[in-house]
Amino acid sequence: MARWGRDSKQSCFGAFSGFFIGILIFFLTFMLPFSAARTEKDSRDIGKLDVMKVEDASGFSGKALLSGTAEPVEQLRVPRGTASNIIAFRYTVEKYETRIEEHDETHTEVRNGKDVQVTERVQEEVTEWVTDKDRSREEWSDVRFGHLLLESGSAGPRFDIPWQEIFREGDEGTKLRETVEIKQGGQPCLLAIEMKDGNVVAEPDFFRLTDKTKDQLVSTMDSEEEGGRWMKIVFSVILWTIAFNLMLGPAMLMFNIFPVKQVGGCARGIVGFMAFLAAIVTTWITYVLTKFWWVIVLLIVGLAVFMVVRAMQPGKAEPDMDLDDDPEPGEPAAG
Repeated sequence: MARWGRDSKQSCFGAFSGFFIGILIFFLTFMLPFSAARTEKDSRDIGKLDVMKVEDASGFSGKALLSGTAEPVEQLRVPRGTASNIIAFRYTVEKYETRIEEHDETHTEVRNGKDVQVTERVQEEVTEWVTDKDRSREEWSDVRFGHLLLESGSAGPRFDIPWQEIFREGDEGTKLRETVEIKQGGQPCLLAIEMKDGNVVAEPDFFRLTDKTKDQLVSTMDSEEEGGRWMKIVFSVILWTIAFNLMLGPAMLMFNIFPVKQVGGCARGIVGFMAFLAAIVTTWITYVLTKFWWVIVLLIVGLAVFMVVRAMQPGKAEPDMDLDDDPEPGEPAAG
């Protein structure tokens, strides 16, 4: 009995503390569908641009899609293999190592006629390639693109140029593997950029150097933007499902009175499914209200104008309902 009391006390404390955490998650999650609805489609802006040679962009202001050759400023030398016009290289050293990993495994055992969940610490031998971070390294060069100097790092463009493997040596027998990958310069590229007087503006809307064609670039960016938008929507549904379940936690305590655990489990399953549906509806409503707020405002204004016009219209004259005077006594009634 005492044990039941302690368990009940812990369940109540957990349920009510989870209720307040659920409220916090509920309000914070509004940022996700709001951000998803307000995501700007840079791919659409780039799709409307005509490709311009970088030599013709001196003094240009506005969003532009420039064509030219990306040339590295520094002469980078790779540790293994040979290559020239290297914008960046990535040298990776890996060791083939065997180590012992520990993890928890849970299984069910029958004890005294009851199913009991038992968690045990298990050791497992794992053999895999492990990167030697002390010997591995990555180096970048700034890039000259016509009259523009594109800095590597966070202040520079996104280098949408694939890594190319130029060297690989080693296997499980040697237990050591070296790999060199490069981003190749000295090739025709496109630069999607926002400019002012022929120079890159501070914090441009988009800043991307690629070896793709215009159509490939637009398609890639559109896929990335749609993927990010749907990821926010999915996360909002997950978080709101968790929030609704936590907020309903105190109400779930009433199912502890049922002696049959399956009844409480079934009820919690139904409530969880309803929370999932509520999360979908909340996400959809928030997304629609954020994305199409102007349509809703127009509908409200239109409805208000309609009501005002309707109220200002003169009412129709009521029909004459006067009846003939009662006939004098002795006179025949009309008709």
